[in-house]
Amino acid sequence: MKEYGVEIQWAARYQYEQGGSLRMHAHSFYQIIYFIDGKGTFTLDGEPYSIAPGIFFFIKPHIQHGFTPHSSSVNKTLDLKFQICQPELVNLVQLLPGALADEGQEIRLLLECIRNEGLHKRAFFSPLAALSLLQLIYRLARRQEELTDTSAVLPSSPTLTYEPQEAAKQVELFVQTHYAEQLSLHEIAAHLGYDKSYLSRVFRHNYGCTFSQYVRQLRIVKARALMVDSTYNLKEIAERAGFKTIYHFNRVFKELEGISPGGWRAREQEGVRKDVYFEQV
Repeated sequence: MKEYGVEIQWAARYQYEQGGSLRMHAHSFYQIIYFIDGKGTFTLDGEPYSIAPGIFFFIKPHIQHGFTPHSSSVNKTLDLKFQICQPELVNLVQLLPGALADEGQEIRLLLECIRNEGLHKRAFFSPLAALSLLQLIYRLARRQEELTDTSAVLPSSPTLTYEPQEAAKQVELFVQTHYAEQLSLHEIAAHLGYDKSYLSRVFRHNYGCTFSQYVRQLRIVKARALMVDSTYNLKEIAERAGFKTIYHFNRVFKELEGISPGGWRAREQEGVRKDVYFEQV
């Protein structure tokens, strides 16, 4: 992996026992701790932060960190440990804050991709995992740069734009909010004030897939999160993720994941607290 500027060492998904904590400590590598669920206080370099689902911490080498849960809380995390080998990347991540919030679960999805590559070790798993980590780092860096760009001027009120990237982003945000409902590009175009054919073209150009493919993929991502984080049965999960029937959910899930939802859930539950080590290459 070093040729990509990063070296992933270890990944895991943890479910701490009720009241389980992480003692204060530091180490010589980078770490990301992402909270899937739970409440408590995370201390990073002497500063306390509230724990909540979707909050994650980008921990740099030799920084003291740990957490204490609320007494009744069961904390669930995704963890990743890695090294950064390129000076340019080291300088880039130095600008990142330690405590961050996920937006649309894009960071969680990338962490899950990295863990799954290491868990199953299919062909080219190592470079694919490294590329997912690079994507994660650059997404965070872009977000930070946009937040600190003082030259950006925000409009006083929302205005219609035909700039393709903005139009595609509006569709994405609408789908992220309404994925559990029945969606059609025709209705979204009417709601946003765009031509349907125009939205179809710019969405595919910007996201590399059709609107329908994106909706299916997003619903599967949401269903996977529910299968890991909740006790809902598969029928309830299918409904909450936006599928009309359990049969439709089963078909789409197997088509995209190569395994039935029940089989996937059983496999993932077996993997909780399983440390995933990456081969050194």
